[in-house]
Amino acid sequence: MAQKRKTTERKIIKRKWFPIISPELFGAKEIGDTYTADYESKVSKTVDINGMFATGNMRQQNINYTLEIVKAENQELRTIIKGANLLSSYVKRIVRKNSSRVDDSFVIKTKDNKYVRIKPILLTKFNVVESTQRLLRLGTKQKLLIFGLESTYDDLTRAIYKSDLQKDLVKLLSNICPIKFFEIREYQLLSSHVEKKNEFDIEEIKKIVELTIKEKKSEEKSKRPIVKEEKEDKTSE
Repeated sequence: MAQKRKTTERKIIKRKWFPIISPELFGAKEIGDTYTADYESKVSKTVDINGMFATGNMRQQNINYTLEIVKAENQELRTIIKGANLLSSYVKRIVRKNSSRVDDSFVIKTKDNKYVRIKPILLTKFNVVESTQRLLRLGTKQKLLIFGLESTYDDLTRAIYKSDLQKDLVKLLSNICPIKFFEIREYQLLSSHVEKKNEFDIEEIKKIVELTIKEKKSEEKSKRPIVKEEKEDKTSE
C-alpha cells in the first residue's frame, strides 16, 4: 500500500503599498511608495529624489536630495533630509571663463551634536590670485562653522533650502572680492565622525583668517608701483 506524502502548508506573505512622506520642510506630503510586507523593515533605508518632485518647486530641479526613512507609523514612512547635491550638469553650465572657481570640503558640527560634511562652491566675477582664493575659503569655513555651532541640523537644512545662508555668505565674501555665484554644492549628514584637534575651534579659525588678511594686504602693498619723488632744488634769491 502506497504511503501518503506529507504536505506542508505554504505561508502566504501579503504585501502592500506603503506611502513615503517627505520631511516637514517639504510639506510632509507623499512623494512615493514602497511595496513590502513589513514596512517597519524600511526604517534607515534611503531614497534619492529630485528637488522638483520632493518640494513641488521648479527652482529645485537642479538639486537631488537623499531622504532617510526614520519612522514607520500609521502605515506611513516618515523621512528626514540626509543630504543634497547639485547636479553635475548644472555646475558645468554655471562655470565660465575669466572667473575663478573656488571649491572646498570640510565637516561642521551642529548645536544638536550632528556632524555634516559640507562642500561649498563659488565663482568670482574675474580671475583672482591664490591668496584671495585661500581667503575666500577661510571666510566661508569660518561662517559655516559658527552657523553650525549656533544652529540645529534642521535649522541648517532650512537655511540652505531657503538660500538664506548663501545670501549671507555672498554679502560677507563680497568684502574680499566681487562674487558672481555661491552655492552649497553638496552636504551630507554623517553617521559618525572623529573630531580632530582644534577642528571646531572658532578662535583658531579667526586667527588664521586674520593672518591671511595681513598676508594679502602685504602682498598688494608689494605689488604697488614705486613712485620716485623728485626733489626740486630750491634756489634762494
